[in-house]
Amino acid sequence: MAKLPLVYQPGTTWDYSHATDVLGRVIEVVAGKPLYQAFREMLFEPLGMTDTSFYLTDPAKYAAPRRAIRRRPHDRRRGRCQ
Repeated sequence: MAKLPLVYQPGTTWDYSHATDVLGRVIEVVAGKPLYQAFREMLFEPLGMTDTSFYLTDPAKYAAPRRAIRRRPHDRRRGRCQ
């Protein structure tokens, strides 16, 4: 990834990065197990988070009513919500 060209010049645009992907891989290598398993053992179980996962297995259980979701317009040129 370090050899890829910049998409934007630094300081000109805000956008999500791949930093969390890289950090997830570092955790997998250090823990010696898949990321979800490491999270489950180190975070979710000790904190009693019994209903947490990476994948939505029961959409009806987690879906919010459409009217409850309020979105703000997003200005991609500025990289932020208005």
